[in-house]
Amino acid sequence: MTKGRIEAFSDGMFAIIITVMVLELQMPKVTGWLDFAPIFPNFASYALCFAVTGAYWAKHHAMFHKVKVVGGWVVPANLNMLFWLSLMPFFTGVIGEDNFNGFTTLLYSFEFMMCAVSFYVLVLALRAAHKGDSAIPRSMWISPRDRLCLSAYVLAVPLSLYFPRTAIALIAITALVCILPDRMFTAEIPKG
Repeated sequence: MTKGRIEAFSDGMFAIIITVMVLELQMPKVTGWLDFAPIFPNFASYALCFAVTGAYWAKHHAMFHKVKVVGGWVVPANLNMLFWLSLMPFFTGVIGEDNFNGFTTLLYSFEFMMCAVSFYVLVLALRAAHKGDSAIPRSMWISPRDRLCLSAYVLAVPLSLYFPRTAIALIAITALVCILPDRMFTAEIPKG
């Protein structure tokens, strides 16, 4: 399989995921600003998932721009990441409807954690597929920011049972950190 086919399929999946998420938003009858209050939890969960999905798309695009081969575990790792990301619309709808209670926040936190874990697995698969090319593994690492994000998502899972709003705040802050450009993906491949 060529990297172009994986990129095209993945881009299509990212587009579908974001489209399905926005279709989950139900517009109330609006006569003033206060009419938007009931849908705020839905909109907030959508905004978080959109930001994180967009950040994963940008990272995915930047990674595959540097990739030369897609052998080994790359295809299954990519599908694993897309699987977890494809669940974002479901969990976005569930948590928005349930107003961020403990159990739905637990599921939401778990979803974010699994997306981060699956991203790690994809990076490791890409590095393994390029082990003979020393430039690729040096240019593709799991950044301190990615480690921090994964740690925050892991912490949010148990925290969500007892302090669901704190867990959501932690996820929101982490999402803001995730959307900032990462040097790992903006730096050129070192010569070597």
